Amino acid sequence: MTFRERFNQGLDRAVRPELWLLRRKRSMFRVCGYTGLVCAVALAFLLCAYQHLELWVMAAIVLSSIGVFFVIGLITKIVTGREALVYYHHEIGVTFMTALLVSLLNRPVLPYLDATLLGIGAFLACGRIGCLMVGCCHGRPHPWGVCYRESHAAAGFPEYYVRVRLFPVQAVEAVWVFCIVVTGSLMIIQRQPAGSAFSWYVIAYGTGRFFLEFMRGDAVRPYYAGFSENQWVSVILMVGTSLAELSSQLPFQSWHLGICVVFSLLMIGLTLQRRSVPISRFQLLHPYHIRELAVLLREFQSDYAPGKPRSEIALKETSLGIRISFNTSIEDGNLTNHYAFSERNLPMSLQTARLLSALILRLDYRSNSGHLVVGQQSIFHFFTD
Repeated sequence: MTFRERFNQGLDRAVRPELWLLRRKRSMFRVCGYTGLVCAVALAFLLCAYQHLELWVMAAIVLSSIGVFFVIGLITKIVTGREALVYYHHEIGVTFMTALLVSLLNRPVLPYLDATLLGIGAFLACGRIGCLMVGCCHGRPHPWGVCYRESHAAAGFPEYYVRVRLFPVQAVEAVWVFCIVVTGSLMIIQRQPAGSAFSWYVIAYGTGRFFLEFMRGDAVRPYYAGFSENQWVSVILMVGTSLAELSSQLPFQSWHLGICVVFSLLMIGLTLQRRSVPISRFQLLHPYHIRELAVLLREFQSDYAPGKPRSEIALKETSLGIRISFNTSIEDGNLTNHYAFSERNLPMSLQTARLLSALILRLDYRSNSGHLVVGQQSIFHFFTD
């Protein structure tokens, strides 16, 4: 067994939507959330105590932050019609409320912001483990990752991704945030200027979140001009932090400004690259399109009895104009799945066909291997066992 197989199996065994605790089944998401709250409050108080800040002020910040958390959640439910916890909404709300409260109390704002934001980071790190356990905020189909089961689907996980291996983006983010929080705490312990830990957290988390968004596979989040809402917010917050540093409201760090310039150029470059081809890799592997393919494959598979050949051909088309047909046959005593794909308006490129075949193989958890054959009239055939 390879290391990747052991890693994947370990993740498969670890994830579970519920946990027996105190003689009752508890949601792993809630257990991790409450654990994160305890860690967040403990870290914030410890950092305040180390800096000889007034603990009653931090207690007021904690209570107001909890209130902001529930208010934002309620507003989100009213506006969208569903329960959704968007991290950045809460980070911005808590940061604003903390700055306002501390200012009204006539206390120095930046030291309390440092402790508060690092506490939020501790909460997030634990929360992302909860996301990993129940399957929310999941990644895209990938050779490395976790397979969620029917028990997760019963708790709200998308059925079309059951037993499809997904990249554990939640775990990666949890580790990344943990490292950011540890580094930020050391900055406070080393007596770096007030506000340094705050700006470090915003820049470091925004950088990681921007790239991790490319591995997110949940298709319920909005996108604008080819970038997710969280990618836009990451860049906006980083730019805002750099502007605050330039205006001497936060301690200046030249590399923070450099990061903002790099991301601005990166977004421009990606936009131009995506527009240079009719159907880009970004469009093919976009969470919306992957969801379409996943649902399409489940519909194909639900129309025939497993293990029996299907002579009639099923044909479907995605929103990108990609046509996919499916049938099965017996070859050398083995059942073979046959996919054929082409584009509605343009000849399909070999690169597009390879991306589709790799994606289909990852989405079809019943298949172990496949091979691509170039057909006539820009039609490609993909066979899986």
